[in-house]
Amino acid sequence: MEKSLVLFISLFCFTATLSLFAGKPVTVKSGNPAVLKQSSIALLEIDLSAAKVGAKPLKEHLKSVRDATLREISDAQALVENYFTARFNYLNKKKMQIVSNSKDVDYKIVVYVKELDMGNDAGAFIPHAPSTAGGVAISGIANIIDSRTGNVVCTLNIDTVRGGASPTIRLRMAIAFQTLAEHIIKLK
Repeated sequence: MEKSLVLFISLFCFTATLSLFAGKPVTVKSGNPAVLKQSSIALLEIDLSAAKVGAKPLKEHLKSVRDATLREISDAQALVENYFTARFNYLNKKKMQIVSNSKDVDYKIVVYVKELDMGNDAGAFIPHAPSTAGGVAISGIANIIDSRTGNVVCTLNIDTVRGGASPTIRLRMAIAFQTLAEHIIKLK
């Protein structure tokens, strides 16, 4: 019993120490993220065309999974964009806001997903599991592009942003992109 308690406390301390020294999941690669704090309007595009799941491209991975999963992923795009947009706009009130369609926007935010870890259902069914257990993890870059000039004004590195647990892939993906929006807003 005492050994178990000591092991648990040691593991907890080790995990807490790692989280203190872990890097930020979203960092500025180039440009100035202050553009996010301006009163402006932006469009959002999430590009999954180059995404890989493990060593396979996303499209190849989807061919190897059951049909229900394939439908979930293809249906997830609109949900992902909605979750990202709602969280971004809520946290960034009176600053840059994302709209779904408009011809007169100031910026375009393009999120290029390079790696996608689909997570699993387990975290959703384990009582007292960490909120990120089983969640989708995304990596890639995001470009903020000036709509008038077409120039990239800021590039962000996305280094493993993990969302929370959920029993469906599409909701796990949406939560991961919602978490990504939170990390982007926190940039200074």
